[in-house]
Amino acid sequence: MMKSRILGVIAAGAMTAAGVALLPMTAAQAATTYTWTGSASHDWGNAQNWSPQQVPGPGDTAQITSTIGTTTVSVASAVTVHDLKVDETVYNLYLNGTGALSVTGAFDWTGGDISVPVTISGTGRIGAGELKALTVGSSPSYHGSLTVTGSLLLDAIGTDRDYGLDLYPDYQGDNDGIRISASGTLRAQGSNLISGTGCCTDPAKIVNQGTIEVTSEKTTFKAVEVDQLGTATVAPNTRLTQTTGPARLGAGASYRGGGTLEFVDTAKIAAYPKTDPVPGGILMQGTGTLADGTRLLFGMGAKITGVGGFTGPGLLDFDAAQNSGQQSATVYGDLSTGSATQVRFAGAHPARLSVWNPSLSGYHGVLRIGGPAALLPGKSFVPAGGTTTVINRGGRLSLAPGSTWGGGDCCTQPARLTISPGATLAVPSGRGSAAHVVRVDLRNSGILDLASGKTLATTGYPVTMGGTLRVAGRTAPKATRVVVTGSGIRGRFGCVSPGGQVATYSSTTVRLTGTLGSFSGCRTTLNKKLAARTLKKRQKVKLKVKGVPKSAKKVLLAVTITKPAKKARIKVGGTVVKVPAKKTTTRYVVAKRANGKVAVVNTAKKKVKVKVTLVGLPR
Repeated sequence: MMKSRILGVIAAGAMTAAGVALLPMTAAQAATTYTWTGSASHDWGNAQNWSPQQVPGPGDTAQITSTIGTTTVSVASAVTVHDLKVDETVYNLYLNGTGALSVTGAFDWTGGDISVPVTISGTGRIGAGELKALTVGSSPSYHGSLTVTGSLLLDAIGTDRDYGLDLYPDYQGDNDGIRISASGTLRAQGSNLISGTGCCTDPAKIVNQGTIEVTSEKTTFKAVEVDQLGTATVAPNTRLTQTTGPARLGAGASYRGGGTLEFVDTAKIAAYPKTDPVPGGILMQGTGTLADGTRLLFGMGAKITGVGGFTGPGLLDFDAAQNSGQQSATVYGDLSTGSATQVRFAGAHPARLSVWNPSLSGYHGVLRIGGPAALLPGKSFVPAGGTTTVINRGGRLSLAPGSTWGGGDCCTQPARLTISPGATLAVPSGRGSAAHVVRVDLRNSGILDLASGKTLATTGYPVTMGGTLRVAGRTAPKATRVVVTGSGIRGRFGCVSPGGQVATYSSTTVRLTGTLGSFSGCRTTLNKKLAARTLKKRQKVKLKVKGVPKSAKKVLLAVTITKPAKKARIKVGGTVVKVPAKKTTTRYVVAKRANGKVAVVNTAKKKVKVKVTLVGLPR
């Protein structure tokens, strides 16, 4: 019986050349779980420190748990294991050395200090428990870091500093923190806190070249540098917050998921470039993409530098809470937004646009808006002197009634606000009558869009009007509406919409008056006196209109009748003009032109004194 059992085993196995049987090993036999005892020394490579007494290999599981006294494990050379569990349950646990660890299967860390580089190519988890830290040292030189090429889960490690994850900076280089490779994913669920311990000349880093995903509640990165070079996905009603540390937002980075990425009190990057210290915080290094209505919230004390911007459907929100003790974000850089990206200025403390160094690209305060932007009621945005805001074609800046754009330093080089052709500056409906532009060089070549009863009030610096004035409703011929006020108004609108209205100008006011007769509202502006005479009863004259194309069938005239004894009634180019008695009245008339002349007829029974001025050519 014994012989047959042995023969059966040999038959089931393989044979070497010498005829020796090699028994096949199952997966369970191949993978062994080794538990650290430290009975001989601190050396990972000493088999007597493990139970069973064998150094874990690439297919094995290594467990390091501190239960009695301080536990120190030193890795002297590169080590690969399948699974690694590090758990500081009672006493201090230190995993250090000059070697490196590679985990191809499951990595589970709930407590203790790791001071060696760890690469996670399988599935990792950092769980709640004791304090966890990636630490560094100089004698001997060692540093703790995590490189994720697979996936790593932050599993509700909490927001208490005593139980979160600390990242120590490597002041001698960038061998610190957490790096997520292009194939890697850092996933966070529940509440999580990762804190740096040194800031800000060279803080520890979280470098995302792959994906950071927040699936629930809030994850906070504090006093670390975060380089967003890949994808950040934040689910609706969840938040990824970076505070007290700098950020780099790379070209091609993607922000999606419909949640909020928040930047608060970002600290400075001490020298970028190295020859010119700059205010740090958020350094843009190109254009990123928003999706799913994701919100980038620039809160109190956030600073934005560099050259870049955002495209795609999402929201840039400048909002510092009441009693936060600081102003909202300051934009020093050259920031652009695409046509689908919304911008909102909503903070209780005003956001600012400022110049750091006008000769250094990315630090001279430029804001380029390509989509919808809104300054909310009662809020302010403060562009400092020398800054530039451009609303590009297709963009729309809405200044709510009661809001203020400006108020920065002035006036040798004031802030400039340019409304490009095809762009819109709007004062929408709402409580209050006027939006305010203060100490700003406003230049409009686009559309000024005013809701019913709203006014654009400018003070402190001359403004230049051009493009189209668009208002809600049509002003009656006998009515006058103030649409723009200022301490100096230059230029003229080329069009007024809807048609049948004409804008009149003084150095401090633009008014709208309805016309008798209709036209599109667009005109070539002219100012040429045609005649000033007294017309007898029933008298008809024909006024020659020069300086206009022969093809022009209509002209826009200002007709002034001076204090008639009784109500006056005349016809100008076929259009009837009625005015009250004993008042000097001006009406704007769209008059027919025939054979180069306009007919004027006094149909009243009394003589009238009439002045006719050519003010425009309808287009």
